[in-house]
Amino acid sequence: MNKTPIATPKGSRACDPVPESAVVIVVTVVVDVTVVAMGRVSSAVGTVVPATGVRRRVMLPSPFGINLVLALMSAIRAASAMVSIPSLVQIAAECRGAAAASAFLSVKYKILIHHLPHYPTYAQSAFASSRMGSFRERLHSALEDEVVPFLALFAKLRDGTQVASETADGHKHMGDKGKPIDKNTVFAWASLTKLPTTIAALQLVEKGSIQLDDDVSSILPVLGRQPILSGWADDSSPVLKNRRNPITLRHLLTHSAGTGYDFMSQELQKLHLSRGTVPSQGATIDERFDLPLLFEPGEGWEYGCGVDWAGKIVEQLSGVSLEAYLHKNVWAPLGATSFTFWPDKNNSKGSQLATLTRRVRKTGKLAEIKQGLGMNTGATDCFGGHGGHGSARDLAELLSSILANDSRVLTPRMVDVMFENQLSPQSQSVLQNAMRDPTWSVGDFYPGETYNWGLGGMLINGSTESKAPFNRGARTLVWSGAAHQFWFIDREKGVCGLFMTQVLSPPPVADAKIRDLTCAWQQYVYQQVDARRNVVGKL
Repeated sequence: MNKTPIATPKGSRACDPVPESAVVIVVTVVVDVTVVAMGRVSSAVGTVVPATGVRRRVMLPSPFGINLVLALMSAIRAASAMVSIPSLVQIAAECRGAAAASAFLSVKYKILIHHLPHYPTYAQSAFASSRMGSFRERLHSALEDEVVPFLALFAKLRDGTQVASETADGHKHMGDKGKPIDKNTVFAWASLTKLPTTIAALQLVEKGSIQLDDDVSSILPVLGRQPILSGWADDSSPVLKNRRNPITLRHLLTHSAGTGYDFMSQELQKLHLSRGTVPSQGATIDERFDLPLLFEPGEGWEYGCGVDWAGKIVEQLSGVSLEAYLHKNVWAPLGATSFTFWPDKNNSKGSQLATLTRRVRKTGKLAEIKQGLGMNTGATDCFGGHGGHGSARDLAELLSSILANDSRVLTPRMVDVMFENQLSPQSQSVLQNAMRDPTWSVGDFYPGETYNWGLGGMLINGSTESKAPFNRGARTLVWSGAAHQFWFIDREKGVCGLFMTQVLSPPPVADAKIRDLTCAWQQYVYQQVDARRNVVGKL
């Protein structure tokens, strides 16, 4: 990418100086009003290259800019045979305020460059402030102001005592006041699905069907033949090389196999461009994720589709679908019945499905996404990394079981392994660097923390330098879902919790308002835990 500074485009105003991390840009590609690709921003200068070869650049405030999505070019290229693309008319960059710049390539294309508000430091956050008032007041305000459409909140101690009441606020269908959220409401879990799929794989480890460090290519040959994408030739064709290391189950479960998500990885988006294909397409895991690796297995870290592949391994070893395996071996021992990959095929669960929403850029209000989450649209496989649906109550029961270490789904020793650091030093270093700017991930992550990956989620190992406004215990296991859900299991403090709603925002940036509410909720939970400890300590 050319990083030569260029002049501000004609018609736009000069940008005010901004503090570090103050500007985040998201580019959404819309083709026939359907989002086909989204990407991450990073470098100081973005370049648009339509199929005609017309080139335009946008300079944004230092040190941030935009690395326009390579998937954008893929979308343009895919349609260029049918559509005559005129020159780019205008790209205007607004550095402050809520306005977004638009560029029309044709009646078929629209580029939106969103300027998002500065993510405040946690000391500046309204919810992190000592003047925030009661959490219940904040929760009420969040619902009234459409920060979230509804919430299901759970927090329990190791002995099963509720720290925060099982709470459900709002209404599962926007504007439908007759259908409140209840204990049976089914949510799209997105990446929360990774936890039960990981537990299923660990059960097979316990049974001796596979070991964490086994080469999985004998089970899934496709994972034995994927080369490494090592660079690009002068003609922009990909340079592929054979790999040295096998992929193991541990690699798949910890995002250290090199199997990235093509909608997050710029390199994989560029690969699609070179092939004339579109990211995130395919009915099966093989069709969607059979792509070159991004690095040698065990020598890097990239959030991706490893757990989806692990779900396929569960199916191969058990002889049943992932959904059937989970129902029998994970959910039945917990008395949980809500989980499914296919709520649209199950009338009872489909009727309980909460509406997925998005935040409208111009108004800040929420709107329904009529099509649903869309991650299972056209899919025939069970996508164990992101395709699950179920109630908040059932997922909270799984979290409680892991915290209590009650042997209902895993042995005590395997639960201990879940909370051990799993990454090689090389992989951990890459993850730590990725979390320097955690806005790509849903949830609240703070400067000064030390991160690793366990089995089932991210490990926050604590640090004396942590800027978190509450005191997590060491090796707290956490993860989240794209619809702004977040869970944690803190074994040191003896508490677990789940924050569940249904709001999608364009990647790679999570919703700042919901992040603050997540922070406020955890503060509330830890205040209750600390207060209880103080009372017990005085007895």
